Amino acid sequence: MGQAKNSRADVAISPVIANLSEAGPMTNSRERIVLAAIVLLVLASAWLTSPAGAFRSADLVRVHLPLRSAYASELANTGLPLWTPLLYGGYPLLADPQMGALYPLYLLFYRLLPVPLAFCVLLVAHLLWAGLGSYLLAGRQGLRHGAALGAALAFCLALVVTAWFGPLSSLAPLAWLPWLLLLAGRLMDPSPSSAPARGASLLALAAGMALLAGPPRQALLCLLAAAGYGAYLWLARSPRWRTLSRPGRARSPGLLLAGLVAGVTLASAQLLPFLELERLSVPPPGANSAALPPLSLSDLSVRPRSLTLLTSQTGLYRLLTQAKGGIAVSGQLESYSSNLSLVHGLPSASGWATYVPARYAQFTAGMTAQMLNLLGVKYYLIPQDAGAFYDLDNPYMYTPLDDVVPTGLMVASGFELEWYLSDSAELRNDEQVAVFNFVTEETVDLNENVLTVGSHVADWAYGRSDIRATVSHVQAAIARTFPARSGSPPEDHVGYVYRAVVRLPYAVLINGLRMPAILAADRIHVERATLIDGEGNRYLLSHLKGKGDHTLAYRSEDVAIFENHDVLPRLFLAYGALAVPDDEQTLSLLRGGEVDLRRMVLLAAGEVAPTQQPTSGTERVALREYSSRRVVVEVSAPADGYLVLTDSWYPGWRAVVDGQEAPLLRADLIFRAVYLAAGEHTVEFSYEPESFRVGAGLSAATLALVAAVWLLAGKKRAPGGI
Repeated sequence: MGQAKNSRADVAISPVIANLSEAGPMTNSRERIVLAAIVLLVLASAWLTSPAGAFRSADLVRVHLPLRSAYASELANTGLPLWTPLLYGGYPLLADPQMGALYPLYLLFYRLLPVPLAFCVLLVAHLLWAGLGSYLLAGRQGLRHGAALGAALAFCLALVVTAWFGPLSSLAPLAWLPWLLLLAGRLMDPSPSSAPARGASLLALAAGMALLAGPPRQALLCLLAAAGYGAYLWLARSPRWRTLSRPGRARSPGLLLAGLVAGVTLASAQLLPFLELERLSVPPPGANSAALPPLSLSDLSVRPRSLTLLTSQTGLYRLLTQAKGGIAVSGQLESYSSNLSLVHGLPSASGWATYVPARYAQFTAGMTAQMLNLLGVKYYLIPQDAGAFYDLDNPYMYTPLDDVVPTGLMVASGFELEWYLSDSAELRNDEQVAVFNFVTEETVDLNENVLTVGSHVADWAYGRSDIRATVSHVQAAIARTFPARSGSPPEDHVGYVYRAVVRLPYAVLINGLRMPAILAADRIHVERATLIDGEGNRYLLSHLKGKGDHTLAYRSEDVAIFENHDVLPRLFLAYGALAVPDDEQTLSLLRGGEVDLRRMVLLAAGEVAPTQQPTSGTERVALREYSSRRVVVEVSAPADGYLVLTDSWYPGWRAVVDGQEAPLLRADLIFRAVYLAAGEHTVEFSYEPESFRVGAGLSAATLALVAAVWLLAGKKRAPGGI
């Protein structure tokens, strides 16, 4: 009976299903126990496919779910997820191997359903698909009902365990493995009732779906497994090595290989952009999620308090989150750590993807304050350590405390500080905080200006209920306020920055400044220190030290957000250019601080077109349209120069000036620039990747070929076939 059942199962997939339903009940008690144990294990791990399980175990809420949010947004806005401007300086979503951007089920479900629901539904659907394929494959091998069901459940359990310890995105391509093996076995079957051409077509479709569904390397392993299985069947049925009980010689593996190759070609529209990204990129440095507690979907229901501030002011500017471990869940949410900015549609210069464009990684690895300005980072976010003191250590700011600032020989008439104290409610009026000294050419300290509590500075949280009830000093002159929240006691309140202005009775010839701290330095926070010369000109000390002008825009127990007042616009005209074909030299110039990056653009070219500084006329750069794959700008240039767009340069971006294609140059290592003569212009940047165009052509041709083979093979077959 077993041999008869096998021969019927070998005819086609649909008879397999019918014949399997004829199997008798299980009579072996041990078999029942094993099957029950497998069912219990699968049920016990089924919570992994729920939002509370899979997202928490694989940390998808912080890493993968946000990328899929950007994916769904692109589907809704453009219909095709080729590029997102929200990650890094822009990122090719289509090319990311974890995304499966062109997989038909993803294109459908992420457009119709909310992202978390779509992800869960697709997890369950692929587990069911894998189970059905395993069940049919086991039935083809002659297993009875219960054994085949047990094999299917065991394979599903293996997929769940794999997803637990590895990338969950690999589950989708692995779900196609039993189908690839089933179709490979059927294609190698010598039965005259089978249709080899149609079998090869089905195999090509299954191979293409596996490659589109997720990481190509996992999918390629599945294809190799199918090829190996087909080779085994061919050898096992050869006259010399025959080991199978089924009669007949196996077909040549040529059709099997053709079907697998056709499957690879079918996925070319996604594979070619992936290969391009892999060639131009590096893996993300280290484990960016190390020492961070996992997030759940319920955590995302909490709206970050800082979101209103950032969405109302960010616009085309980016935010950057300081990478650090030991951050509580609330701190991760408030600081948009990793990719959480994508969930809220905020453009971020930091994040996580499978690959980081290599030049972008080089640019950001040793970024200076000037490079931060060029990157368009308007807000710098510092997550606060759980249970630790507030962390306000902004590496792009400068504090003059206990430092000597060489100013060069100049005449000084005074100085101004914008600063505040922390944990200082007990300090009394006139207690000394610091000294501000002018240093003469002979390095003698002059005019030791002692700065005191109440007269020059006060506690930053002066209005908080616990401070207000116990504070022992008055407030100094207020420079500005910012929204704040404290955790102990938990309440919203106003944060204060104070202004201390000291005018000297007479001008002093100096060549430096000193500001030794009297109070503990970690309680003194200087945001701006400004030197005033004899003619009233103002010099920000942070600029003299090559740092940025940053001030607190928001502070809570979870995050400190600094606003960058030196940030450059996303689009600007530069009237100076320097040809720097070597990337290492470009990086050296960028980090050296000797080049004014607002006025001089460094071009990856052998030579540059002539430019000139404008002497008259009006400059205008107006953004008419900005989308993920198209940017339109109206420009009025008073002189010849370069229009710089501080979005990532990447293959596939092109520029059109006044309707004519123009060379799109790589500027300042990673950005885009186009040369403009003086006058009025309309400039369009568009993303039309050649890798996708060629790949889509190959995919379309292969799909047409597979469909034609299917139809022609059907006409040649006698009635009663597949």
